[in-house]
Amino acid sequence: APGFTADLWAALDKLDARALGVIVVLLDGVTWAAPPTGGGSVPAGGHAVVLTDPRKRQALADTVLTPFLADVRAWLALHPTRPNPIAAIDLGNELEAALSHGVDEASLSAYVRETAALVHAELPGLPVTVGAQTAHWLSQTPRRSAASTRPKSRVNASMAPITNSAMPVSWP
Repeated sequence: APGFTADLWAALDKLDARALGVIVVLLDGVTWAAPPTGGGSVPAGGHAVVLTDPRKRQALADTVLTPFLADVRAWLALHPTRPNPIAAIDLGNELEAALSHGVDEASLSAYVRETAALVHAELPGLPVTVGAQTAHWLSQTPRRSAASTRPKSRVNASMAPITNSAMPVSWP
């Protein structure tokens, strides 16, 4: 979108000047897949198909996420001695809520896996998180539990600063 890079860089500059960090949340699981709402100036919901259709997930990655990550990477290249003001990328708050709006478990897991891989490829070392509820849900799903030999009570991963949970780089 026109002006987005300039706005993002201005926000990163302000965070950097104040020695603050931010966790960028990509999706709100409660409203993203919910039925569309017509109220207010900004419609919400109605995006379940973006999670269930692999082509639309790829379009989200190609047209939104990759350019955003490239803008962050470019800002960091201009300021190589400064820490990244983005403390982590959160894949979505309460993503499991999408299950009640027609998003199947396999599609939701694919979104998490693909998006985490994209962030790790574009910004190596930047923590990729999910909200605590989603992390618990991911660790308890039957296929995930069966595929893992580690304890199932919680997702075991390094904690990103000021987050509830983290998605390890090795998460499939």
